[in-house]
Amino acid sequence: MIRGSQNFGRDQHVRKIAFMFLTKGPIPLAPLWEKFFRGHEGLYTIYVHHHPSYNDSVPKGSVFHGRRIPSKVSLFHPLADFHVCM
Repeated sequence: MIRGSQNFGRDQHVRKIAFMFLTKGPIPLAPLWEKFFRGHEGLYTIYVHHHPSYNDSVPKGSVFHGRRIPSKVSLFHPLADFHVCM
Protein backbone atom coordinates (compact mmCIF):
# COMPACT_ATOMS: atom_id res chain seq x y z
CA MET A 1 0.00 0.00 0.00
CA ILE A 2 1.10 3.56 -0.51
CA ARG A 3 1.69 5.96 2.36
CA GLY A 4 0.24 9.45 2.34
CA SER A 5 -1.71 11.04 -0.43
CA GLN A 6 -0.84 11.36 -4.08
CA ASN A 7 -2.27 13.60 -6.74
CA PHE A 8 -5.20 11.71 -8.27
CA GLY A 9 -6.41 14.54 -10.51
CA ARG A 10 -8.70 17.36 -9.50
CA ASP A 11 -10.13 15.51 -6.49
CA GLN A 12 -6.74 14.99 -4.85
CA HIS A 13 -8.00 12.34 -2.44
CA VAL A 14 -6.55 9.10 -1.17
CA ARG A 15 -8.13 6.02 -2.70
CA LYS A 16 -9.18 3.28 -0.29
CA ILE A 17 -9.33 -0.48 -0.62
CA ALA A 18 -12.24 -2.38 0.94
CA PHE A 19 -11.64 -5.72 2.66
CA MET A 20 -14.58 -8.06 3.37
CA PHE A 21 -13.98 -10.94 5.77
CA LEU A 22 -16.62 -13.67 5.50
CA THR A 23 -16.23 -16.18 8.32
CA LYS A 24 -18.29 -18.45 10.55
CA GLY A 25 -16.22 -17.66 13.67
CA PRO A 26 -13.05 -15.81 14.61
CA ILE A 27 -11.15 -14.22 11.74
CA PRO A 28 -8.53 -16.71 10.50
CA LEU A 29 -4.97 -15.39 10.87
CA ALA A 30 -6.24 -12.25 12.66
CA PRO A 31 -2.79 -11.39 14.11
CA LEU A 32 -1.27 -11.50 10.63
CA TRP A 33 -4.01 -9.22 9.26
CA GLU A 34 -3.44 -6.83 12.19
CA LYS A 35 0.22 -6.52 11.16
CA PHE A 36 -0.76 -6.09 7.50
CA PHE A 37 -3.07 -3.15 8.28
CA ARG A 38 -0.83 -1.49 10.91
CA GLY A 39 0.57 1.83 9.71
CA HIS A 40 -1.86 2.15 6.80
CA GLU A 41 -4.81 3.69 8.63
CA GLY A 42 -7.07 5.71 6.35
CA LEU A 43 -6.17 3.69 3.26
CA TYR A 44 -8.63 0.85 3.77
CA THR A 45 -12.11 -0.01 4.98
CA ILE A 46 -12.79 -3.32 6.73
CA TYR A 47 -16.10 -5.20 6.83
CA VAL A 48 -16.50 -8.38 8.89
CA HIS A 49 -19.43 -10.66 8.11
CA HIS A 50 -19.66 -13.43 10.74
CA HIS A 51 -22.09 -16.30 10.88
CA PRO A 52 -25.25 -15.09 12.71
CA SER A 53 -24.65 -17.51 15.62
CA TYR A 54 -21.13 -16.19 16.31
CA ASN A 55 -21.22 -13.79 19.26
CA ASP A 56 -17.61 -13.29 20.35
CA SER A 57 -16.32 -9.73 20.67
CA VAL A 58 -13.15 -8.13 19.28
CA PRO A 59 -10.75 -6.12 21.51
CA LYS A 60 -11.13 -2.31 21.25
CA GLY A 61 -7.59 -1.82 19.90
CA SER A 62 -8.11 -4.25 17.02
CA VAL A 63 -8.52 -3.08 13.42
CA PHE A 64 -11.58 -5.37 13.36
CA HIS A 65 -13.33 -3.63 16.28
CA GLY A 66 -16.63 -2.07 15.23
CA ARG A 67 -16.38 -3.49 11.70
CA ARG A 68 -19.01 -6.22 12.00
CA ILE A 69 -21.98 -5.98 9.64
CA PRO A 70 -25.33 -7.70 10.27
CA SER A 71 -25.68 -11.28 9.08
CA LYS A 72 -28.59 -13.37 7.90
CA VAL A 73 -28.86 -17.14 7.67
CA SER A 74 -26.85 -18.40 4.72
CA LEU A 75 -25.48 -21.53 3.10
CA PHE A 76 -22.18 -22.75 4.52
CA HIS A 77 -19.79 -24.54 2.21
CA PRO A 78 -18.45 -27.60 4.10
CA LEU A 79 -14.97 -27.43 2.51
CA ALA A 80 -14.35 -23.74 3.15
CA ASP A 81 -14.05 -21.54 6.24
CA PHE A 82 -16.64 -19.04 5.03
CA HIS A 83 -20.29 -18.88 4.01
CA VAL A 84 -22.17 -17.58 1.02
CA CYS A 85 -25.08 -15.18 1.48
CA MET A 86 -28.11 -15.89 -0.65
